[in-house]
Amino acid sequence: MDETTVKTFTQEEVNRLLQDEKDRVDKTVRSLQEENQRMIDETIAEIRAKNTPPSKEEIQTLLEQEYAEFVVKVRTADKERKERVFTITELPQALETKFITKLQDKVLPRMKGLLGELKSLLESDIDKQAELLVKFLEPFADAMAEAVSIILNPYDEEKDVTPEWVSANISSSRQWNIIVAQERANKMRDFFSQVSLASIGETMRGVRFQK
Repeated sequence: MDETTVKTFTQEEVNRLLQDEKDRVDKTVRSLQEENQRMIDETIAEIRAKNTPPSKEEIQTLLEQEYAEFVVKVRTADKERKERVFTITELPQALETKFITKLQDKVLPRMKGLLGELKSLLESDIDKQAELLVKFLEPFADAMAEAVSIILNPYDEEKDVTPEWVSANISSSRQWNIIVAQERANKMRDFFSQVSLASIGETMRGVRFQK
């Protein structure tokens, strides 16, 4: 019968093995910390770079941007089926605020309850999307009609272009497209993105991470 030799360790050897293992773990932890810190530093540097104050030339270029314009043709729903042409262009702040407020007051409070319908819309077959789109947009009807009436008739020059006229002559999907066009004409998304990035940049300038 073979005899199995069992190696025994002195206390000194055990301590040395434990210390070696501890050193290995410590080295791994330090390596991970250094890598994490490097990634954080690179992210902060990237954010700061994006928020570098624009040069005088860049500011002048922004100020010289042309006004965006979109032409929309609306065919009336009466017997005459006349075609009316409207130009969507950048609105002054007072009208811009009025336009946004109409959407916020009536749409945002109902948004939570519509998330389920939105999920169904995104996941549905293309054949069902039109039906679901109308169902999804139905609660927005009043708000959209009011907003579109402001867009098409911002200075109340067309006395008949009211929310009721919009609802009677323009489909929900076309109303939505008109709202999207106005958002782009006023560059709202760009404005709020710049404000957000600037705020983040100011915050990052005061951040100090402990290494």
